[in-house]
Amino acid sequence: MAKKSAEDQAKDLKSRLRKAKKEIEALKLAQKRSKSVLEVSPNPIVIYDMEGNVEYLNQAFTKTFGWVLDDFKGRKLDFVPEKNWPETQKAIKQLFDVGQAEVETQRYTKNKKILDVELSCGSFKNSRGLLIGTFVILRDVTTKKQSQRKIKRLNAKLQKRALELESLNDNLQEAVDYAIEMTHKAEEANKAKSNFLANMSHEIRTPMNGVIGMTNILLDEPNTPETRDGLETIKRSAETLLTILNDILDFSKIEAGKLDIETIDFNLRNMVEETLELIAMKSHKKGIELTYVFDEDVPSLLIGDPTRVRQIIMNLVGNAIKFTSRGGDINIRIKLVNETKNQAKIAFYIKDTGIGMGKRDTEKLFQSFHQVDASTTRKYGGTGLGLAISKQLSELMGGEIKVESEPGKGSLFTFSILFEKQKNVVEKLRVPPEDLKGKRILIVDDNALNLEILEGFLIKWDFIVEATTDGNHAVQMCQLVAKTNMPFDMIITDYQMPKIDGAELGKIIRSHPDTKNIKLIMLTSRGLRGEAKKMKEIGFDGYLSKPIRRSQLFDSIVLVFSGENQGHKTLKQIVTKYRTNDLQRKNTKILVAEDHPVNQKVIQSILTRLGFRHHVSSDGQKALEELEKNNYDLVLMDVQMPVMDGYECASQIRASNSKVLNKNIPIIALTAHAMKGDMEKCIIAGMNDYTTKPVDSNELIQKINRLLFKKKEDADILVDKD
Repeated sequence: MAKKSAEDQAKDLKSRLRKAKKEIEALKLAQKRSKSVLEVSPNPIVIYDMEGNVEYLNQAFTKTFGWVLDDFKGRKLDFVPEKNWPETQKAIKQLFDVGQAEVETQRYTKNKKILDVELSCGSFKNSRGLLIGTFVILRDVTTKKQSQRKIKRLNAKLQKRALELESLNDNLQEAVDYAIEMTHKAEEANKAKSNFLANMSHEIRTPMNGVIGMTNILLDEPNTPETRDGLETIKRSAETLLTILNDILDFSKIEAGKLDIETIDFNLRNMVEETLELIAMKSHKKGIELTYVFDEDVPSLLIGDPTRVRQIIMNLVGNAIKFTSRGGDINIRIKLVNETKNQAKIAFYIKDTGIGMGKRDTEKLFQSFHQVDASTTRKYGGTGLGLAISKQLSELMGGEIKVESEPGKGSLFTFSILFEKQKNVVEKLRVPPEDLKGKRILIVDDNALNLEILEGFLIKWDFIVEATTDGNHAVQMCQLVAKTNMPFDMIITDYQMPKIDGAELGKIIRSHPDTKNIKLIMLTSRGLRGEAKKMKEIGFDGYLSKPIRRSQLFDSIVLVFSGENQGHKTLKQIVTKYRTNDLQRKNTKILVAEDHPVNQKVIQSILTRLGFRHHVSSDGQKALEELEKNNYDLVLMDVQMPVMDGYECASQIRASNSKVLNKNIPIIALTAHAMKGDMEKCIIAGMNDYTTKPVDSNELIQKINRLLFKKKEDADILVDKD
């Protein structure tokens, strides 16, 4: 081959130079880009040449270690602690052997501080694969290593402690085994306790229902004074036993944290009045004046647990009656503490003129099983659980309970509860027919608070009201206005008053020609058997027991005046609190599903006395068949019966394919159980309400009234369509 000419060789050389120049420029650009990447890296990076000289340090290295590139010019690497040279040399050897290495070691900073680092080492090679340099990426793990060393020291201490405690392991294991065994036994005992309480409740309530129920039946019959006294003693003893049973059951549920608070719609005013009716008989028998004031700004349509609120009221008022002597006073007042759009906090005040107590006793009063002293227990009885339970209940319902008292001056108990308000409903004041508005009514009562309460009711109903505390003055007032064109249309008088009582006042009014046509209503705290008949003979048109329910007073006044409007100068039958639903009850038919013969007799007696028609089925299957053949207005359903129990019967009544004539018939459960979950089981089965045995006739009639005569009970309630 001919040799290239000098000219060709010059051209080749120029071409290679241009190519080399481009490669150098490209390399510089690549180096510039690489340097930019290296500079923004958060980790320190070092690049070495083949002799181990530092060629490059990034900013992160300088920031972490304090060294700059000039610090390494003319000298070898000198920031490796002597103790770390072995792993460093090992990493260098691995780097040259395989091209990469990882190592955990330590390095000096410029100010001789030692840092723990993780090194990732790599190498650079040229296009021919020859090693031309190395690089190291460092990660500062000082904090991590310090934590690890701290943990290691702690572990060492723990291990030492574990070794020290090792000698106790055998005893500890025995203790653990014993504790496990005791836990199992405690769980079994707790389960057995719950079962025992449930069974005890059932086994005691069933015969108690018979005892109290049959005693009530006998008390309704004519008896000698000695027999009546004995029967009332039996009834009081049975009711005391029932109270103790209820306290024990509630206390056990509270202690176990298993007492649930319900949230249902209810009418507070109705509930309070019903509760006071239940307990009023005890105050009447002791000759204690029982009054209550329900402030007008207190909302009645609430959401909460009426059963538990009633329980607190019963406990506190029951205690007030127990510790107040004959002739004393008990006043209950319900006041609004504060309210928002959706909630209302309401306070209940129970004030008595009883024996009172000192500060030392009030501080312990709400403790379980506490009585003021042993003599109190002997004289008045009780378990000492009622107030403790009341405190727990009020706190569970977002409130509190407290007491103010002085020996010999009575006591004031106050408890508050936070309620939700019912939505989309408003209360409407009941007003009498137009022709009764403006009727003139005289009220007579020596108790100023009673006058205040009655006057408030009557004025809101658009009556013209006069009041006096003296019977003689009442006679003078009647005779005086009788000579004018504005005589009194009605007198509402208390029975027991000084000078002349209500009965004597009635006789005087009826005997005088100017006043004989005035309507008369008697209010009494006594409510003795046969007294209504005596008042009718005197000429009274109405006879009501205190505390007076606003709705009962309203209905009685309207009923008394309605007799006059229908042309009757005197009503054939005196108006009592039992008259207002008499006609409705006579047209009401109730099915009783109950298998126990004694319970059948008791319930039949109650329903007969209340004026209801009724039929008895001895098991759930027969009750179901009866409802398929005949129309009934309500079912009283025992939950434990043979063939078919009450739960199954209620479920079948509510079933979509049920053959009963009225699938929506109200059902009230009758049960001897009173444990957690019983109410829920009844509601799930389709029942509307629930009452425990022994059946209390007052409570039962209230539940029946709420379900059957709801329109009448809720006459003060309108649904707000907006």
